[in-house]
Amino acid sequence: SGRLSVIDRSVDSQTGTIRIRVTFPNPQNVLRAGMTCDLRVQNNTPGGSLLVPYKAVVEQMGEYFAFVVRGTNVSQQRIVLGMSINDKVVVLSGLKEGDQIVTEGVQKLRDNSPVTVQDPANSSVASSPKQH
Repeated sequence: SGRLSVIDRSVDSQTGTIRIRVTFPNPQNVLRAGMTCDLRVQNNTPGGSLLVPYKAVVEQMGEYFAFVVRGTNVSQQRIVLGMSINDKVVVLSGLKEGDQIVTEGVQKLRDNSPVTVQDPANSSVASSPKQH
């Protein structure tokens, strides 16, 4: 176990990472000055996080929306976003696990537009419906 000693104030916009310094006990001198590593921190937030492609998000007047598939039509759903991770974004509220969302052609959609659902490519949450 180590302890956090310094956190950089800025987030790298290309990688979504924050530089930190962690101090570890080093009685056998295995760790040397200047060594770097990738560190993954466990999220202790209760429940899971919902991650969707950022291209599925529509911004209108400072609010964010996603188009949720309801049968053969879509419904525009207001969502609250968390942090971005590469080309995806965490959805804090407004969607639930299992919702199918439009990831292609969202700029052409309106509330209650008809869609055809295709097999999801890479995500169990997002689908790739296309507009008729």
